[in-house]
Amino acid sequence: VKKRRLCFSKKERLLLLGLVRKHPEIIESNETDMVALDEKSIAWIEIEREFNSHDGVRPRTVRQLRKYWHHM
Repeated sequence: VKKRRLCFSKKERLLLLGLVRKHPEIIESNETDMVALDEKSIAWIEIEREFNSHDGVRPRTVRQLRKYWHHM
């Protein structure tokens, strides 16, 4: 049985948007070389850490945050 994921709240959506905007040149880059991929990975880890440090948000993984961002 597949677990249903909890939806992102408005607060979580706005928080994610703000955190991603701190790294636009990295997150939105179309580069696919190893350096760019490493930079993206590091940026998403920082976003995850900062996202999960806020009160009133459900803990999310990098995978969940990236997937949600992709679908925004």
